[in-house]
Amino acid sequence: ATGAHQPAWISPRVHRRAMPARTFAVAARRVTSPLQSNYEAKLVKGTVRPDERQAALVDALGVMLEKLVESVKESGGNTKTKGAYIFGPVGSGKSMVANMAFEAASQLIPGRTLRLHFHDFTTMVHSEMHRAKQNAPSEQAVPAVARGIAEKTSLLYLDEMQVTDIADAAILSRLIAQLFALGVCVLFTTNRAPTELYKDGLNRHVYMPQFERLLAKHCHVIDFAAGDTPHIDYRIGGLPTPILYSPASPAGDASMQRLWERVAALE
Repeated sequence: ATGAHQPAWISPRVHRRAMPARTFAVAARRVTSPLQSNYEAKLVKGTVRPDERQAALVDALGVMLEKLVESVKESGGNTKTKGAYIFGPVGSGKSMVANMAFEAASQLIPGRTLRLHFHDFTTMVHSEMHRAKQNAPSEQAVPAVARGIAEKTSLLYLDEMQVTDIADAAILSRLIAQLFALGVCVLFTTNRAPTELYKDGLNRHVYMPQFERLLAKHCHVIDFAAGDTPHIDYRIGGLPTPILYSPASPAGDASMQRLWERVAALE
């Protein structure tokens, strides 16, 4: 969109100094990367629909990838490139775009990328910590695990991040801090804002504020639901939400009629 309307891509409640994704994308030189090419090809084929939020995220992650690839080639592996923490409603396409970015990165820096569902990541970390403690009881396990990841990884993509367990909360900040220090760029997707992670969890005030500060410093925190345009849930055929209208009213009837006309048009 152009003119006065500008989506508030980065939530001011989460990270006031962060740059909006659209501004971040156009601030750097626009290049045709595998990510942009793949997205535009999908638009031409009709496998994805034009979506303002997705297009802006493609541009933003394209800039991130350009900087990442340049940094990795210069350093041979380590990078100081900022990652991204993308949060928003389910079905909005944030993981689809992040997956496309990961696939593009895997082409550009082969052998230096790692993608894991967050639950699988935490399971792996706890297993590796146990192994590290057995192999070197006097050594701290978290730095050892971080070094093992960083040796092989320049871009770590963690999908569907959700912290619900105190054991995960207790090690998360230490591990992510080590990964950032070792030059790993981290890409997160999640349904929750940083301030909502591990909400009401035991000792949240002890473990999570440091993680929020790490994100503010090392990642672009992107609110994928911000802006005035309706949120689209592509799991239900790309219909705008809400899909529940209660109590019954003339306004609800009119909204239901519009939804019905859209569903009929899709068929």
